[in-house]
Amino acid sequence: MRIIHQKYMPSSHFYKIFAIICQKLKSYANLLIYNKISSI
Repeated sequence: MRIIHQKYMPSSHFYKIFAIICQKLKSYANLLIYNKISSI
């Protein structure tokens, strides 16, 4: 299991990109929610 774990563990580069994408999705969702609330 340890060998497979190391083999399929990409560098932290992948996780940085994933975190950035998550942050952008969250901020985008917050923008949509904010616009909906302010438009009411």
